[in-house]
Amino acid sequence: MQKNSLVFVLGDPGVGKTHMLTMLHHSPLFSSHSIFMQHPCFEWQELFLKLYTLKGLPFDETENEDVHCELLGELYSDETCIVFVDEAQLLCEKQFEMIAKLCSLHSFQCVLALHKDDVKKVANHSSFKNLSQETIFYGTLNEQELHRYLQAQLMAHSQGEIALMFSARNTKKIARYAKGNFRTVKKFFYSLFKLLDYAQKNNLTKQTTLSNCLLVMTALDIGLIRDA
Repeated sequence: MQKNSLVFVLGDPGVGKTHMLTMLHHSPLFSSHSIFMQHPCFEWQELFLKLYTLKGLPFDETENEDVHCELLGELYSDETCIVFVDEAQLLCEKQFEMIAKLCSLHSFQCVLALHKDDVKKVANHSSFKNLSQETIFYGTLNEQELHRYLQAQLMAHSQGEIALMFSARNTKKIARYAKGNFRTVKKFFYSLFKLLDYAQKNNLTKQTTLSNCLLVMTALDIGLIRDA
């Protein structure tokens, strides 16, 4: 990842920004020098505690924020620590200032995921005006990406037989129903697997294998299409 103080990950609700931040945070490239703030309602103590814990050091609650900023700058002087923050459009004034302080130390890079409609409000905040910035737009899943995601998830959970049930044609149809929205895709698969499980437990043999009918039933079940 290019070294800019602030990186904004933008996208519509449900496209998978949280999933991407989670994957990056746990990847071998970043796991040893990154923290993930999964909700925007954090105090500076919670953030700094994570940074000390990453170094295997205790957090002294008696010291103030400025003292800790200076100490953390020294602790991380020989590396770049990445702070992933989700739902950054909900950050408050104090949190903007806190993030700006960290980024100004040049040992920290903050990656903020937020809705694309809120980027101007956040990127143009007065606390960030002197920090280098980069913007990444995160779009919807296409059918090939959806197929790879599904196959990888099923294989990772030792569900090879189920993975073989899904053809490229099936995933193309699912992608069209879900409009490539990652959150909707997960909702679709949850409902689809419930229907498959129900069919198997109740000996509904025609519905125990993937079919166009079953995909339509799933889309109806979660409200993606309506029964005319």
